[in-house]
Amino acid sequence: MKKLALVTLMLVLTAAMVLGCTKQTSTPAPTTPETTEAPSAAPATPSKFGGRVPEFEPQGGEYGKYFVRGPKAGGWVMPTISEVLQLDADIVPETDMYFYFSFLAPGYGDIGSHGPHTHPCWEVLGFFSAYPNDPYNLDAEIVLYMGEEMEPHTITQSTIVYIPPNTPHCPLVYEKMGRPIVFLYAMGSPVVQETSRRDLEALIPEKHRAGVFYPHDMPFPMPQQTVKSEAAKWACPACPYVYDPAVGDPKGGIAPGTPFEEIPDDWVCPICGLSKSKFQKIE
Repeated sequence: MKKLALVTLMLVLTAAMVLGCTKQTSTPAPTTPETTEAPSAAPATPSKFGGRVPEFEPQGGEYGKYFVRGPKAGGWVMPTISEVLQLDADIVPETDMYFYFSFLAPGYGDIGSHGPHTHPCWEVLGFFSAYPNDPYNLDAEIVLYMGEEMEPHTITQSTIVYIPPNTPHCPLVYEKMGRPIVFLYAMGSPVVQETSRRDLEALIPEKHRAGVFYPHDMPFPMPQQTVKSEAAKWACPACPYVYDPAVGDPKGGIAPGTPFEEIPDDWVCPICGLSKSKFQKIE
């Protein structure tokens, strides 16, 4: 299944890389782009960032359920991230993998970074230039920590990272991002499963551990993937956090099953600290 998953990733990436290309008679060398050369920097909030994820009508026919368009219904597009595609067991019950695809804009790293953790299955992270005529240069510096020794690796070019099962990784620090990039991750499980490794934080330089957070610090399988809730979810407009009543916020003293309306008014977003009053209901 690993090979099939990776082939699927490469097909999607190939399609993404050619979107927006103008007709060319030949492929320009990376160092000599044509007149459609990508700018050295892009606006921090491109015009297509921000707003809700559009609703997509499902395909018809016997196999239409296997044609996935867009992320999960009700997803949120932040000023620095546009979710494009997502595949998991909630969307296609027969799948045995998880897949996520998005565009990141400059400023995305300001929300902090996922702390060290492991997955019981393989994982693939991908970072790709969003400019077809400059496909290798990210115009970014992204630091990913790997292994029990928290070995740092700096990513500046289009890169795929394979993470073996149970290998500690993160934080993932966006030290510089001059223009939007394409980001994806996939894993060999139909739901996100992970174990936090706070014991490794001491090995990370202080400047990179100050903003770490642990969004999935709970036993797996993940409650948000297995517990269905009729209560509405609420999105933080300042970061990717979404309050799910089925999950609650145990670290913040909010038990699973607590509707958003019953959370104390002084509760704040566990990632960025935004007040409860600023959250927006996902219809």
